[in-house]
Amino acid sequence: MRKYYITTVLFFIVLMAGISGYFSDSFIKSIARVWETKPLKVEGSFNQDMKRLIGEIDNEINSNTGFRLQFVELHGAVQKYTGNSIVKDADKTVVKLKNNKLSFYYFSVEKEKLDWESQQLSKLSQFTNRMGIPLLYLQAPFKIEKNSEQLPEGLSDYINEDVDYFLKKLSTDTQVDYVDLRELMKIKKLEYDAAFFNTDHHWKPETAFWAYTQIAHIIKDKYGFVIPEKVLSLKNYNIKEYKNYFLGSEGKRVGRYYGGVDDFSLIYPKFHTDLEFKIPSKNLTKKGTYLQTVIDHNSLGVKDYYNKNPYAAYTGGDYPLNIIINRQAPNQKKVLLVRDSYSCPFAAFLSMGVNELHIIDLRHYNKSLLNYIKKEKPDLVLFLYYPTRLNDFDTFQFN
Repeated sequence: MRKYYITTVLFFIVLMAGISGYFSDSFIKSIARVWETKPLKVEGSFNQDMKRLIGEIDNEINSNTGFRLQFVELHGAVQKYTGNSIVKDADKTVVKLKNNKLSFYYFSVEKEKLDWESQQLSKLSQFTNRMGIPLLYLQAPFKIEKNSEQLPEGLSDYINEDVDYFLKKLSTDTQVDYVDLRELMKIKKLEYDAAFFNTDHHWKPETAFWAYTQIAHIIKDKYGFVIPEKVLSLKNYNIKEYKNYFLGSEGKRVGRYYGGVDDFSLIYPKFHTDLEFKIPSKNLTKKGTYLQTVIDHNSLGVKDYYNKNPYAAYTGGDYPLNIIINRQAPNQKKVLLVRDSYSCPFAAFLSMGVNELHIIDLRHYNKSLLNYIKKEKPDLVLFLYYPTRLNDFDTFQFN
């Protein structure tokens, strides 16, 4: 009976794929060869039989056709129709949360590493304070809300626990100023599930804009920045919608049939802008409006789920160093933002509120952050890290 069900499920998926024209003839023929040469054997549980069959199809495709992406789609479709909420591959595990969003699954960070990272940040804060430069650490929210029990049965949320431990170390042992955006979302009653993509770990541009306005108000009150409401109100921005346009990093692992695809929004000012955008590693300088400089239109070209990344349209993605000079800025403040990919849209929006925004990604920047601060003497140093950065030594190496 199980053998019949497995065959029926796979036959149905391939039949529908063939009818839709999505998979090529060669791809379907490759799967057909598995049916002809690898007879089904009911050797164990249903999941074991499915895994064996999928493995045989995987080997066939990789060795004979090279249609890897089509197999990802097929594999994801099988996982969906068999009700599997945990999908593993060689180096990542994707889980389907109880709210139907996808998430990578992460294990706990060693407490010794979290202790060391908090000490590193403390030393850097002491260094900037001696120069009269405040440092503010911004903790980006994890896709899974704290205490929400969204994970499949048997899995635990270690990331939020690690963040809690790390932030407690900052407040009690090192006295580094920070803002926990998870708690701010709760205080402001932001709808948590709606703040993130379904198929990607990043927050949506709308959420990044909300975070920008919240942080702007904090640095206005705390550090005396003059930032008018004009550049903070979403009503002064256009929103261009791209429907069913984005397959995120989690979705790329399991295919669009498993978790669907996302809409994407491009948010840009209605008011006049005059910017200079520099990418030193590419020896590139762009001058013009917001749309002509900080937006990478190549990322929003033809819809391509696997070879395009619309999220990178904001600031062009991840570079060692970006510099944005706003010639229409409401102040003469210079901010250094130390970031990961979570800051792509956040940085674009923040550039509207300051005269100079210097953006460093320590995953790619191979020079001393301390020397850069000495040289540029910013008015404020901001960190914005996604929680998984806590498992990365490189992003806390500042010398």
